[in-house]
Amino acid sequence: MTARRWRRLGAALAVVGGLAAVVGAAGVEASPDAPSGDPTVTRVEVIGDSISGSPGCWRAPLWVTLTDAGLDVDMVGIRTENECGEVVNQAGAAWDPDNTGIGGVTTTRMWVKLARDGVLEQTQPDVIVQLLGTNDLLGGATADDILKQYDALLTLYRDHNPQISLVIAAPPPIATGACGCDDAQAAVAAAVPAWAQSHSTDESRVYVADLTTGFDPASDTVDGIHPNDAGTAKLAAAWGPVVTDAVAAAGATGSSFAVWAVWGAAAVGIVAAVVAAAIAKARRTS
Repeated sequence: MTARRWRRLGAALAVVGGLAAVVGAAGVEASPDAPSGDPTVTRVEVIGDSISGSPGCWRAPLWVTLTDAGLDVDMVGIRTENECGEVVNQAGAAWDPDNTGIGGVTTTRMWVKLARDGVLEQTQPDVIVQLLGTNDLLGGATADDILKQYDALLTLYRDHNPQISLVIAAPPPIATGACGCDDAQAAVAAAVPAWAQSHSTDESRVYVADLTTGFDPASDTVDGIHPNDAGTAKLAAAWGPVVTDAVAAAGATGSSFAVWAVWGAAAVGIVAAVVAAAIAKARRTS
């Protein structure tokens, strides 16, 4: 091959190198655990205790709200049991019960569970709906204790997915006779909006649902803690518009890891094609 032809090949490969640099800057390497499947589907994981998972039936009308709004969601989690009956949306589709609600879990124990067992690597959420802290309150934790654990959990979520969206709520009110922790619950509820505002970023938004206003543990729970049918309806109604906003915003930008994975694969294919064409042309002219 002549020096001139080598220069032509070198120029072509320089263009390829530029394309590869663009691909790298776009984040192709940031997603080794990107889920397969349709990147337009938003993966939503409810993380909580028995109020969310045993049975946590507010999740069923929440799913109906999301899907009836035209949002394409996949509820994900390590628990798949349907403990809430045959709930369907307007289209007649059965609800998706997957969740990570673990009875009796505290904020600390949930952090350990997620980190030790690689739960987020399995579930790959785009949006997390978190309801934790009730068992902390029952154990005598203060509002400051719980907020520090919220910090640790959010850090864990972002370590897994820097673009995660979090929808958080303070635990709903607990009957005074259940633990004498109603003041601590009120303190958490009062502090969460400011906590969320201070932790929310353009890349990883934090949303707040208010489960405290209008919730009466005397009439909305079966035991001062766990919601009855009326309480379940109130929780679903409180979550609905906030989670809808979070999922709609996440869907507008695409499921972050999945979109980059699909775009990156296409871009790498283009780079490979350009390389092959440059080499073939060089061989023809040699």
